[in-house]
Amino acid sequence: MRRDHTDTEFFVTRKFGVRRIIMALLVLSTTLVLTSPAASPATTRLYPAAPGADPGRRTLVLYDADGEYGWLGESYAVMAGNLLSHSGAWSLRPVQQHPRKDFQGYTAVVYVGTSEHRSLPGAFLDAVLTTRTPVLWMGANIGRLHDRSHDFSTRFGWRPAGIDTSAITRVDYRGESFDRDRAASSTGIVRSEITDPARVTTVGAAVRKDGSRFPWGVRSRHLTYLGEVPFSFTGPDDRYLAAADVLSRHANPSRPEDKRALVRIEDVGPDADPARLRAIADYLHARRVPFSVAVYPRYRDPRGRYNNGKPVDKTLADTPAVVDALRYMTARRGTLVMHGYTHQYGEDSNPYTGVSGEDYEFYRVRLDDHGGLRYEGPVAADSRAWAGQRLAAAAREFRRAGLPVPTIFEFPHYVGSAVDYAVVNERFHARYDQGFLAAGWCPDGACGSGKPDYSRTTSQRFPFLVRDIYGSVVIPESLDHVSPTAGPDESRRLPEDILATAKRIAAVRGGVASFFYHPYLGTSYLEQVVPGIQGLGFVFVDAADIQCG
Repeated sequence: MRRDHTDTEFFVTRKFGVRRIIMALLVLSTTLVLTSPAASPATTRLYPAAPGADPGRRTLVLYDADGEYGWLGESYAVMAGNLLSHSGAWSLRPVQQHPRKDFQGYTAVVYVGTSEHRSLPGAFLDAVLTTRTPVLWMGANIGRLHDRSHDFSTRFGWRPAGIDTSAITRVDYRGESFDRDRAASSTGIVRSEITDPARVTTVGAAVRKDGSRFPWGVRSRHLTYLGEVPFSFTGPDDRYLAAADVLSRHANPSRPEDKRALVRIEDVGPDADPARLRAIADYLHARRVPFSVAVYPRYRDPRGRYNNGKPVDKTLADTPAVVDALRYMTARRGTLVMHGYTHQYGEDSNPYTGVSGEDYEFYRVRLDDHGGLRYEGPVAADSRAWAGQRLAAAAREFRRAGLPVPTIFEFPHYVGSAVDYAVVNERFHARYDQGFLAAGWCPDGACGSGKPDYSRTTSQRFPFLVRDIYGSVVIPESLDHVSPTAGPDESRRLPEDILATAKRIAAVRGGVASFFYHPYLGTSYLEQVVPGIQGLGFVFVDAADIQCG
């Protein structure tokens, strides 16, 4: 089970033979890159691309690293880099450290502007104005570029016209409408006034409450501009998806289109109902739909919450009927995913009941007075050794039950510490979840060289395959899950909501319509979602197919 942790805290399987060898080499090469010495401006580190990306594409990401919100600039730049990995390799550097008047060695450039009225290096501004390398400028300080050129409007056919802070709750892009949270209104969107329509292509439209609109972004010559950094206050239908597409197309305009889908059966443990697992496998197999099964191999109810006060502790080996059902699923194109060891932590609530499948395992979380989630930081025992021991214990339980040890990992509730993510990267071919980031991990663009600040964290949903800053190939989960009832930290979400998001994913080049599903719901909702996604032109594939690009 996963409960959303949005970035509003920010402020503003089967793999055999050659495939196994290839993926092992990819993990090794990534580890070598990520553990190299800290980068200097002269030796900016190159982060590897996701499988299937063009190896010749290299994008430089520049960001505001100084001032009160320097941490925010770093975090947003990392989010951009994660998305860019879908199209090619990328580098990360504070804009203040850009010494050159060109972008030699890069096929594209992205500047993430988060600090308004910040002085920018003249060498950087001149490079943007004179280069032939495509540049994507997001958010703040476009006025600095405008003022640096005596003929900006003449050359580019538009000019920045101030910040619009009205209630803009929608962005239209490539024929679809994307949400924009009202909370983002305070940060505003920079309006682009088009002076020569013949020179400018509009990149989406920002729509006000009264229906009036203005360009969300513009493209002219080698320069593309988005009037905001749309990485805060995001949900599954947010304009963030449009930004992900803009970044992907900017980094590699020629990547092929495809429409693939994934389904993952969630929170399967020794306490699962074998009959429901078999019924789901039968339905998906009848529709020729491959699927994944997220399994935690040990079930704990340390205080007997669901057993009349008597503690329960059992493993897959103790529940042969569940093991037989899992074998039945794998025989019908199911791929096992390791979903933690116990999907809970310790003897107490973290934050709900202390019971497997409900609580967090790799991160300490509490509930506030309103039932909202508060992310406290790594669990008390957290370390490389602890994480490694927990993963090893889980692997032993799979073996003891006579099941293959998964090579794909999913963090319970999609959260762990930076150390945990690094250990998972070393031990698994891929993750199948979302991103979770603490500011401070990538000082001066050297990811892994800093100390994570767990008071400033964010999650990141990926619409397509990426390789994240921890080095892991991340199989996307983009559609969320069916939730017939709302809870204090979970919205009601029905099949029609899943399908509405899938329509928006279809507007993202290479977007994967990927959802997860709890077996306690039976098959009725599944029988609505699966054909609905297929009706949108998506083809369901194995997670390993996505993993390999």
